[in-house]
Amino acid sequence: MCSNKLLDKKITVSPTAEPVTLDDVKLWASIDFNEKDNVLTGLITAARQLLEEKYDIGIVRKTVTAIVDNSCGGIEVPGAPIGTVTGKNQEGNSVELTIIGLDHKFIESPCSCYLELEYESGYEAADIPEVFRTAIKQQVLWMFEHLGDENFDDTKVSPMAAMSLKPFRRNGTGVYI
Repeated sequence: MCSNKLLDKKITVSPTAEPVTLDDVKLWASIDFNEKDNVLTGLITAARQLLEEKYDIGIVRKTVTAIVDNSCGGIEVPGAPIGTVTGKNQEGNSVELTIIGLDHKFIESPCSCYLELEYESGYEAADIPEVFRTAIKQQVLWMFEHLGDENFDDTKVSPMAAMSLKPFRRNGTGVYI
């Protein structure tokens, strides 16, 4: 049976900096105390990672290794925008990839049940869209306001961040919804 799916994904070279600083968050949220700076700093990274995962986007530049089943051909490389993509087969040998797409890239061939892809995901710091920076600040503030709530769900996207990122929401076939 023909199927395409992401089998595993790992960040192999982490981002060097977050797109939003502690000062950015404090200014945006009108926070004028320092007692919770370490909490806010941790929430910045957590918020960015959550938004990247939920919306299958790359906000900051990082190197990713992904194992995919591309049996049908045309699998989308996760975490757009995507830079250069290289591939290996199950034996660890380099394979030539046929790729279509600009920011969103799809592996047309080889059609294989096992491909190991290595690629860069995300934007250079100077090119990160402002809407992503705003969504991170919205998510940080929401998470900060709900710390300690009995039913706090750290996998939930804040309503404001969800509204900001709605234009980037895609379904499983790569179509914006």
